[in-house]
Amino acid sequence: MDGACRPKKEAPFEESFATSLHKYGLPVPDASGATVPIPKDGIVVIFYRNHLNLDTAPRIASYADLPLPADSGLGDVVLSFDPTRAAMAGADAKSERSPGDSLIVPLANAISSDLERGVAKRMIVVSLGPPPRQLFDDVVATFASMGVTEGFRIVRGRDGRVVAERLP
Repeated sequence: MDGACRPKKEAPFEESFATSLHKYGLPVPDASGATVPIPKDGIVVIFYRNHLNLDTAPRIASYADLPLPADSGLGDVVLSFDPTRAAMAGADAKSERSPGDSLIVPLANAISSDLERGVAKRMIVVSLGPPPRQLFDDVVATFASMGVTEGFRIVRGRDGRVVAERLP
């Protein structure tokens, strides 16, 4: 049986997820608190420099072995923003929203679509750098308005593995 084809052993979920993040140039910051394993299901929010993408945790893990170009990025673009203005004005600095309105309608629509397909009510944050503060707050509020009750951010644990921290 030396010449027999053997199926390729699939990497564990966490390893595949970490490989995909590295492959697509998404840095993983060091943990600042207690960590937990990366949730295997949930909606992943990817903060790029000037746009926000969404994907699911299983799909991101599956990209580790796909021959996709790294510059394609992860997820589907949900919203573009000016990083400077988004820090103060949130997601929609260009249009008129009533003061205190944190709902991001295109994001809420995308979340609703994922939840209707059975994706777990979890938000998992990945970012090229610190997301603009007000935009991040608006994203969290939008997820909460859609009934998403758990939030995580992807970090590197003390042992060097990619794990998650619970968001407050």
